Amino acid sequence: MADRTKFIEAHETLLLEDQIAGAPRFIAESDCYGTTYATAADAIQGAEFVRAFRLDRETMTLEDITEECAKAFMATFDGDPDDDRLPDFVKNSEALEAYAEDYRIEKGFSPVRAYSTLYTTGAGHVVG
Repeated sequence: MADRTKFIEAHETLLLEDQIAGAPRFIAESDCYGTTYATAADAIQGAEFVRAFRLDRETMTLEDITEECAKAFMATFDGDPDDDRLPDFVKNSEALEAYAEDYRIEKGFSPVRAYSTLYTTGAGHVVG
């Protein structure tokens, strides 16, 4: 996302991959084509999806922007990171992992990262 001033430009569209229980995944085009959105939060407001893509209709290039959307969602989230009601696009994101780590530290838990870069010895000592 080098030197972007807007999250979605007028010549781009937002494609959202979603899944209905018991059915295969599908991709739907959002209604944002021809509209600009300054932020990811503006573009995805109220949308339900598993993954998001930005399609540039001039160059016909597709960019996965799911993590950017997750960061935008987590920037305003103030709940438990283990909440089952989190949107699907957030559940496996790095944004949620970072939030969860900070949340647990604030609550007095020792940090544990999913990729074993930090772990506790059980005595409250962090080793990494």
